[in-house]
Amino acid sequence: MNQAGMRVTLDAAMRARDVSRSTGQGGDPPTPPAPRKPAKGERRRLGKRQARQRDGSTG
Repeated sequence: MNQAGMRVTLDAAMRARDVSRSTGQGGDPPTPPAPRKPAKGERRRLGKRQARQRDGSTG
């Protein structure tokens, strides 16, 4: 059974997301969270990539 009326489009989801965000007491937009450092595996992968680029290796 297809329920076409229950379908949520990407545009509708984004509008709902924007409306649901609170702006705080003063009306100022919330500050974005501080960037987190990458996970251990990601740091290791990035370190290897940077080492390859420094050495001039390809692949």
